[in-house]
Amino acid sequence: MIIPISYVKNSHFPFTRIRSYFRLLCSDANSLYQSNSKITRCFRNGDIKAALNVFDQMPIKNIVTWNCVISGYVKNGMLGDARRVFDEMPTRNVVSWTAMLNGYAKCGRLDESRTLFDAMIDKNVICWNAMLSGYVKNGRIDEARTLFDKIPEKNSVSWATIIEGCFCQGLVEDAMSLFEACPFEDVLINNAMLAGYAEMGDLESLWRLFTGMRELDVASWTTVIRCFTKSGNTVMARNLFDDMSRKDIIAWTVMIKGYLQNNQIEDARKLFDEMPSRDIVAWNSIIDGYVKNKSLGEALKLFEKMPKRDVVSWNTILQGYVQEHYMVKARIFFNKIPAKDQTTWNIMICGFQSDEALDLYAQMLQSRIKPDQVTFTGLISVCGSLAVHSWGKAMHSCVIKHAYENNSTVVSSLISMYSKCGFMDDAVLIFQTSIKKDTVSWNAMIVAHSYNGSAVEALKLFSSMTESGSQPDHLTFLALLTGCAHSGMIKEGWECFKSMEKNWKIHPTAEHYACMIDVLGRRGMLTEAYELVKQLPVELPSYTWETLLSCCRVHENFELGELVAQKLFGSQDSKAGICVLQSNIYAARGMYADAANVRTSLAHRGVKKELACSWVELTGRVFRFVYDDRSHVQLEELHKMLESLSAAMEIYG
Repeated sequence: MIIPISYVKNSHFPFTRIRSYFRLLCSDANSLYQSNSKITRCFRNGDIKAALNVFDQMPIKNIVTWNCVISGYVKNGMLGDARRVFDEMPTRNVVSWTAMLNGYAKCGRLDESRTLFDAMIDKNVICWNAMLSGYVKNGRIDEARTLFDKIPEKNSVSWATIIEGCFCQGLVEDAMSLFEACPFEDVLINNAMLAGYAEMGDLESLWRLFTGMRELDVASWTTVIRCFTKSGNTVMARNLFDDMSRKDIIAWTVMIKGYLQNNQIEDARKLFDEMPSRDIVAWNSIIDGYVKNKSLGEALKLFEKMPKRDVVSWNTILQGYVQEHYMVKARIFFNKIPAKDQTTWNIMICGFQSDEALDLYAQMLQSRIKPDQVTFTGLISVCGSLAVHSWGKAMHSCVIKHAYENNSTVVSSLISMYSKCGFMDDAVLIFQTSIKKDTVSWNAMIVAHSYNGSAVEALKLFSSMTESGSQPDHLTFLALLTGCAHSGMIKEGWECFKSMEKNWKIHPTAEHYACMIDVLGRRGMLTEAYELVKQLPVELPSYTWETLLSCCRVHENFELGELVAQKLFGSQDSKAGICVLQSNIYAARGMYADAANVRTSLAHRGVKKELACSWVELTGRVFRFVYDDRSHVQLEELHKMLESLSAAMEIYG
């Protein structure tokens, strides 16, 4: 607003009115800023209703207000609402268009993003880069490259984005050619190359570029530090960290995470305590380190000291309870979490291997939290573990309803569930109709055949897998060896075992040796199995010896069984099952006093035998039966039925 000087010289000029007008303008501007900030904050916290209340009550709205709502909807995955607001807003700017482009790209809806992009009349480099980033993040590198070539005025972000995309798709030569052709010498582009070399694990190229860079920022340093910690060289990483003239919280956190990834928990804690200031990411990182290190007590102490917690903090501790199988405590802690997100519910659902997971799923839907592939994988796994086919089919319907039927992980869990329920035809159909067959889905089908006694089919499927170009992994051979063990196929088992290193460069683990011992042991080749155990290049866990001990019991090789039992009985990780097996071997040889001594020692050593448990599905309900549990409402009728069955068994021999 411009006021002519002649008016000011006039003694009758209304200064008071002008001052009031300016105050009103400043007041409205301040109120508008506060309202826009509140809308952004509410959307960030997931409180959509509160954000819309603020928006509806605003007497004045500017373009920033509308953009805040669009961005808020996009961040909460509500693209339909975002598009509705976008279409309704009176005017749009670059931020409006870019927010929608990014929203569509984030959800993988690139065709809609491209339609919107093509509808733009005036495109600046920010819009071009948003569309380019969408193609790159969704792995559509050919379309990204075509779009990149059309950008009229490329900036350093354009070049860095396309270089990053080439590295992500393994097009290293293309990335290097683009880097050489780039007209800018910019730290952002150099950082894209550093990140690419780091992703490849090419330390030599990374170091050569890093040491030749004229300008380094915090991102340059942290990329190199992260790469060295990933390779296990925390000493070099720490030297670089100490050489940094300016460290921000991200640099400190990267170094702490590097220590944690290499199980150097004490070094990580020492560095954490030295931090001049800590943000919530640093707190969450150190707590996560303790949880993964199975030090839940220390994690809880830090959790209690946190000045501020977010949903990640709560989820990390919840994950700690679940991984330690403290499900009662996990449920209590879960109920205390103030704001639960998708991950919170998934942790609990995947933690319960019972019908409680299905109850949680119902509560999750009531809370208006959308399930994802992790949710369905956990639920389908529960249905498979309980062998409840009707529940599994219901979950399959939910998978289709939410459009996850082509997700590789979900497909694999469906194959596993149907096979565990005994419906192999359905499992085969799911596999055959799946669009994308990767190693995970091939493994699931091989496991299904192996555990259902169809080792021949599993081996045929393995041949088809390798012919299709899919690479087998450790799990593939575990499944094959298990199938050979169950079917008594010693020759085929040996061939699979020997081909691991010879043909596929896969080094056998203790689990593979245990499976091979089982292959031999089930056919009574106990001496050969014992010889294999003695020449193993790896330290054997107790379950390998337990496998051999069980075979000795079945084939009545009591001398070898006693020798194996003696190796196991004194070990720290000996379980009740091992002691029971040894006791049975003594009893079979008529050594009843020794058998009794072994059983008595269970109590003296504090070793508890896990209670046997079984269940049955009837009219959509699962009934559990636990040893010595007298709480069932139909206990008397059950015992009468058992007596009747026992009598019938005696009659028929």
